[in-house]
Formats: sequence, structure tokens, C-alpha cells
Amino acid sequence: MTATTHRRASPRLPSALLPADAAEERPSKSAPVTRTSPFELVRQLQALEAERASLEKAVIDGLAAVDPQFLAKVEGQAIGAELAAEQARYRAQLTADLIRGLVDVAVEAGLLRLKLEQTAQSVTAPPKEPYLVEADTDSRAALSASDLGRALGGLSDETVRQRERAGELFSILRPGRKRGREYPAFQAWTGIAGEPLNRVLAALGRPNGPSAYLFFTSPIDLLGGLTPIEALLGRLPLARDLEPEAADLLGRTAEERLSSVLRAAEAEAATGAA
Repeated sequence: MTATTHRRASPRLPSALLPADAAEERPSKSAPVTRTSPFELVRQLQALEAERASLEKAVIDGLAAVDPQFLAKVEGQAIGAELAAEQARYRAQLTADLIRGLVDVAVEAGLLRLKLEQTAQSVTAPPKEPYLVEADTDSRAALSASDLGRALGGLSDETVRQRERAGELFSILRPGRKRGREYPAFQAWTGIAGEPLNRVLAALGRPNGPSAYLFFTSPIDLLGGLTPIEALLGRLPLARDLEPEAADLLGRTAEERLSSVLRAAEAEAATGAA
């Protein structure tokens, strides 16, 4: 009599999780996301989470398809050994396919979350102050008249030059150049632009561009070794060791720091006039 084998039915799995020879061609999951609104990104992320849950359930159902009681009944028989090997191969292939699917879903979900966060940040970013240039790390950076005008709230080139002639802004000419004056970018940094810059230049006696630039970028003993730029900003664009006096100055209010810079500017002007 022919032995009747008993095999539990394998769970019905999504075609993307079957072995390669039994699955239909699966659409590529690396296709770029074409819609980038926050609502669409949330919907796609929810779909990926649902797919991951389906994959995890398939892992449990697939592993349960191997019947340990049946294998025990046929132990010691040739057909039992063959069936056990077949079940083991099926289990290994199924596990590998499911793990690959879970990894793909996890990677895509992570990328989608990142894109969603970036989109949310761009939507909720607060409006900037009129002076649009945030403090950079390079006090040597320079701008053209038109670029400085835009950074100062949309001033025209002519307005920038008028303010320079009035001593409210200054420009420099790089060594070895006869043309192409540039405006140090820190004149548009928040915390320096506007009234603070104008008051410091007035305390200096409305100096020429090179003299003003040298003052703003040089460490000053009266400021505890800080440059006037650092003192006005209340922080260091580039981290370095500080003297206690400098650290104390950085912790003061903006008006107190400006007063310290004005005293240093007046002392500089007095030294130059002597």
C-alpha cells in the first residue's frame, strides 16, 4: 500500500515573498516618490507600516507551516528524511525572502520618515528677521554691493553706496587689486547690522574701510581678547579657549556687550588721534 503523506497547507503569502521561481515580477520598490506633500508622505509611510506588519505575520505563518508532529511520526523512514530536508529548504528560503522584504521595507520607511521630517521643517520654519544673513564662521567673507543690499533687506546698490559715503557701512579692496571693492559680510549679520554697526563706526570716528575692518576682526584687550565681532554676537563663530573676562562678557546682555565694544572703539580712536 502506498504510504499517504500528510502535509500542512502553507500559508498564502504575497507574491513578493514567494521564492524567485514562483513569484511574479515585482515592481521595483526603489521608484522615487513623486508626490512630496506632508499628507502624501504620511499616507505612504502608513502603507509601508502596514506592509511590514503583513510581512511579520507571514514570517510567523510560514514557519508554522512546518509540522513538527508529522516529522516525528515519519522519523526513521526514508520518506521522512526526504520530507524533513524539503521542509528545511522551504523554511530557509522562506525566511531569507521574508528577511529581505523586511529590510527593504525598513529602509524605505526610514527614508520616507526623513523626507517627511524635512518637509515638516520647511513648512514650519519661522520667518527670518529683516537682516537675513545669520552669523557665519568666516569674518573674512565679503559681498558685492548688490549682495549686501539684498542681505540688508533689499537695499539697492546706490543706497548701499550712499550709506558707505555716510560712514554707516565700509568696503575694502583686496591686496593687489585696483578695482572691485567688497563689503565685509559681517556688516549684515544679525547682532551687528544696523544700529550696533553704525554706533561703533561713529565711536571709531568714521574710519576708512581697512581701519574699520582691522578693528572688527582683531582681538582687543579691553574685550578680554575677544574680537568686536565676537563681543557683539555674544558667541564665538569658531570655538576656542577663552579668558574668564571674555567668557563673562559673552554672558552679558546685547546692550552691555555693545557698550564694551563702544568703549574699545573710543579707546582705539583716541590712540589713533594721539
